[in-house]
Amino acid sequence: MSELSPEELLRLTRAAKKNLRYDRPLDPDTDQALLVDLNAARGNFSQDKLLFTLGVDETSGSLDEDNPQQYILFGGYRGCGKSTELRLLAKRLHQPHFYYVVLVDALQELDINNLNYSDILLAQAKVLMQQLDDSISVEPVFLQRLENWFKNHVKIDLSEQAFSGKPETGAKASTGLPLLANLFGSLTTAISIGSTHKEEIRTAVRNSFSEFAGAFNLLVSHIEERLRAANLGKKILFIVDGTDRLCGNDATTFFVSDIHQLKQINSNFIYCAPIDILTENGRISQEFSVFRLPMVKIAEKNTADYLPLPVEKLRDLIIKRLDGSSRLLADSTVVDQLIQMSGGHVRDLIRLLDYCLAETLGRKRIDHTVAEAAIRQLAADYRRVIKDGDYALLVEIDKQDKNYVPLSEQSRRLLTDSVLLEYNSYWWQSHPVVRTLPAYQQAVAAIEGPLAGGLAGVEQKTVFHDRIDQHFTRLEVRHYKKFRNLNISKIARINLFTGINNSGKTTLLEAIYLLSRQNDFAGLLEVIRRRGKVSEENLNSEWFLRQLPEAFELKGQFDGQEARVAMRHYEEASLDIDKSKYLLSVELTAYFADSDQKSLTRLFKGQDRQTKAGSIKLLCPAVFSSPFFLNEPHRYAAFYHKSTQSKALPKIFKFIQRDVVPGISDIRLVDEWQRFLVTDSAYDNTLDLMEYGEGLQRIFFISLLFASAQNGIVLIDEFENAIHVELIGKFCQFIHTLSIEFNVQVFLTSHSKECVDAFVENVPDIKDFAFHALVCQDNAIVAREFTGPEFKKLLDAGDVDLRRAR
Repeated sequence: MSELSPEELLRLTRAAKKNLRYDRPLDPDTDQALLVDLNAARGNFSQDKLLFTLGVDETSGSLDEDNPQQYILFGGYRGCGKSTELRLLAKRLHQPHFYYVVLVDALQELDINNLNYSDILLAQAKVLMQQLDDSISVEPVFLQRLENWFKNHVKIDLSEQAFSGKPETGAKASTGLPLLANLFGSLTTAISIGSTHKEEIRTAVRNSFSEFAGAFNLLVSHIEERLRAANLGKKILFIVDGTDRLCGNDATTFFVSDIHQLKQINSNFIYCAPIDILTENGRISQEFSVFRLPMVKIAEKNTADYLPLPVEKLRDLIIKRLDGSSRLLADSTVVDQLIQMSGGHVRDLIRLLDYCLAETLGRKRIDHTVAEAAIRQLAADYRRVIKDGDYALLVEIDKQDKNYVPLSEQSRRLLTDSVLLEYNSYWWQSHPVVRTLPAYQQAVAAIEGPLAGGLAGVEQKTVFHDRIDQHFTRLEVRHYKKFRNLNISKIARINLFTGINNSGKTTLLEAIYLLSRQNDFAGLLEVIRRRGKVSEENLNSEWFLRQLPEAFELKGQFDGQEARVAMRHYEEASLDIDKSKYLLSVELTAYFADSDQKSLTRLFKGQDRQTKAGSIKLLCPAVFSSPFFLNEPHRYAAFYHKSTQSKALPKIFKFIQRDVVPGISDIRLVDEWQRFLVTDSAYDNTLDLMEYGEGLQRIFFISLLFASAQNGIVLIDEFENAIHVELIGKFCQFIHTLSIEFNVQVFLTSHSKECVDAFVENVPDIKDFAFHALVCQDNAIVAREFTGPEFKKLLDAGDVDLRRAR
């Protein structure tokens, strides 16, 4: 990336800062350049369900005019994008064939710190009257009852001076709708500015509410008739924003106690609601249709694999907020760091960007050091609202599965303050920046649990280079399990390893995977889990230590640079360790391209592990597939979403339809069920993928891996397992195609001569392949290696069996 002059840096910083206002919603007309559609990244949220509730069918462009009146709560966190979403919805529905939308912003119209339902109702009436302006004419008889209500019940001076000292905006005349607009505006202004008449007005509305509601309903019904006649809308829809700022008793009074008043008004309403009122009161769902806007779900709970589609959407948001340019970013990986630490909280992501710019002062780009300072500042913001007793509850929630959502005054407060984040299907997890606080780490150490743990002072995991010119060109297993000084030098795009049983094929894949993960303890953890066929939920530290190798050292050349990683474990003599539960420490030391990295992980009995490191960077994305380890469909959700984003899915379906099952046209993931459903012309209904044979499942799941491993490696153990021998040749061609498209290097194992021969006989370019036989020689495992052309000549010359190599 080219250097920026000081003047250019300052100009870009100032331009970006104007886009980082996180205290106001985006306007769909004036802020179009900043808008990013995040709905697909929120999980199971969809505006379509809300439209259906309102009787809207966009396909036919029609409104069900017999649809019953709707009272809708649109809830979620402050800063999750509700206000922007409501404005987009208003623009979408304000159409002659749908609704005449009246958007009321309570933050602008009223005092949100002292608010009741009558205030909102008066503001709704005011905005409606002002918005109608001269658009339609209203017959006096329909105004008379409302005017009489003012005369009989509002026993105060309604002159403009009595309330605001200035004419109400939009008041043009003293008769008809303009008069009512002026009267309602005066009342609203009096309430908003805290006039001495505020309680008098509220009392007048409360004591004569039925009369007011009857007069207002008569007028609204007539206005809707006039709107239809003028082709301005079929019905009125009031959208009220800002009421999500109500909290505690104020929210309960507004959304629960005043419900009888709210439902006396005959119209359609959408109210913005705070997340705690949706969680707290069971009556809410009985009185309202409830729609929640969850956080952007960037990962499943307690997983380190980030979902590609949400991350890509938030990357787009960052670039747009930085004035459409990535030039202020020193490193593209810093974007992912900010996204991960935002937890999918849109406003916090914007806050982090704003804090980053304040840290640079317009004098340098945003790098990881700047990002970490911004993260510390956001964590400090949250620390001020967390009480000492909250940390134990946060850790408890984080450690449990998705179904654990303990409702209490404490948890509702944490939700309100965004310390706890809620995702689709309504599971909770603490904010990522909160988990960096020392008090949270201390709470983790104090609570017993399975072999899990957090990172202390660790930069988010990234790869060294987003783009690479070469993958591995040399591998050396100096010491790992049964291997001693095993050298692999003939390495191509696709590498097939074979050998007799127990010759170390799977072990070699593990070594390559560990080398790619560098000093990441999670990579070592995954290898041992995979070997032991143990899920994360059933791990414990004592079992893990029994499976841990004594030590290992791995080396190689990746992208033209030397790479290595070594592991050792030992008992520390440190005095600050709780020796009653301490078991062992595992040290990983890694080196790549003049960069040294180290991590130290302490393991405890019945307590979370603790990992300390300056940084954790991986050589490249790496995906390990085995037919024998926990291949449940939900584990492929992230791979599926990445394949969708990269447009790989149509190619996969085309291959399956052409060469595997002709009738299949689609295999889609149902996020809510975490299952794959198959559209097959041979059946009337969709079928679960698990109802098909294991061969189709294996082909589909392996094909999904490549988009997630772009510019990295895929390791496939026992490639031919469950795949019919007649399909192996066709599938290896497809694997070759995917590896080129996504710039992926592939390492496979096989114990089948038919599989080895299929690769030789079916590949379009044999130079992209290398073949290796692992054989025992002088009590050591060595590799007999052949380039693709070399092995093809051998195979053409006679019936060669690579497995029998000596």
